[in-house]
Amino acid sequence: MDRSLLAIVRGREARQDPAWLAGLPDYINWWNLRGDARYRTDADLRLPPDQPTPTADALPRGAILDVQAGLSAAGQSWEMPRHFFTWNGARWSRAPANAAGGPPTDPRLGSVAQRWERYEAAAVTAGQLLVISDHSFNDRAAFLLGPGRGPAMPLWLPLDDESPWSLVQLAGTEAGEAYLCTYDALFRWGEGRWEEQDLPEGRIASCAGTADGTQWLVVAREVADAAPSRRRPELLHRPRGGAWSAVPLPGGAWPVRVAASGERLWINASAGETRSPSRFEVYSNAPVELPLMLGEVQIPWWHDPEGREHDPPAVGDWPPGPATSACTSPVVYLGRSLTPALQSALRKHTETEGLPLVEVEGTAHGKTSEVWSGPNKPRGLRYHPTRARVRGVAILPATASDGIRIAELLAPDLPDLPPRVVCAKPRIRP
Repeated sequence: MDRSLLAIVRGREARQDPAWLAGLPDYINWWNLRGDARYRTDADLRLPPDQPTPTADALPRGAILDVQAGLSAAGQSWEMPRHFFTWNGARWSRAPANAAGGPPTDPRLGSVAQRWERYEAAAVTAGQLLVISDHSFNDRAAFLLGPGRGPAMPLWLPLDDESPWSLVQLAGTEAGEAYLCTYDALFRWGEGRWEEQDLPEGRIASCAGTADGTQWLVVAREVADAAPSRRRPELLHRPRGGAWSAVPLPGGAWPVRVAASGERLWINASAGETRSPSRFEVYSNAPVELPLMLGEVQIPWWHDPEGREHDPPAVGDWPPGPATSACTSPVVYLGRSLTPALQSALRKHTETEGLPLVEVEGTAHGKTSEVWSGPNKPRGLRYHPTRARVRGVAILPATASDGIRIAELLAPDLPDLPPRVVCAKPRIRP
């Protein structure tokens, strides 16, 4: 729900560091579905395909964040320009799009990919990069790129040019393999050639492969006794040399996308129908010591029952994220000032005694304006950041769990501005 939730999970360890949000615009948290006004931000994180697995405490240098924000209201729609941000090891910085308006390309792609708006890249063996484009019917192409800036080797694509297809996913493994899946076909790349794979019934939504040779699919299948267009996704797996079988998720969750790194598998799922989920969940085939859970008091941008919008808490220089159990710097934001209602709530709940209040200072949320090309012709949305500083009152708990407990205690007594538990590096005023 909040695109500012950025965490790294490696092995059993999870870490959420607010420093990884440095440089991002504050509209990264847009998500408001009040009435007919709908602010929203879509963000897609792309990791460098040919770099080693990241450590648990460092975001990989060269990661790309693809951000698209917009507003829909009164039957009109405004979109902000698509922006790309790259991570330089210390902060995010705006990066230019490629010639087709798509994400910045790997320097090795050079002349073969600058015209592509959509492409998938997967690392295979010895620094080789397998790249496939599906920008248009005439731009279907595959290349194998070696280390350095040597020439790209064109590859034959095992697809029928007479029938339409759309690239769903290209997934590489640490065993030197890659899997290419379209809606109705699955291919394995290995030993320098493509090999078509047998498919179960259904429409492919996502694919991956683990280092032991196991193939994984999310397949949408028609539901019995329902409309033909109604499909239910299933997670399927097939060990090397074995047969396809279903893998149910806990609580009947619906799989959306699958990804793998080495022997580790990740499944993005929705609790309930994918069209109107009550929440999204992430599952793994190995345990994590600190599950990342989100509740109401952890959502930075929200609106109250009366429909009033509340900007994310301004507690530091960069946007806050929702504080999970993996957050290294949780903050309980209590509002702009120590109001009589807040003082009364703190006195009422003796559990808060001994917790020092601090005054924090952050950057105020920016504003937007619509750009029109004519009457009833919205052209876009322009964002106006601000450098104005605003102050607030906060508690700095030892852990996010402590912060959530405090916020849930105080929230019933502060209905107009309930506390928020965010992950941020606060700027504390002396």
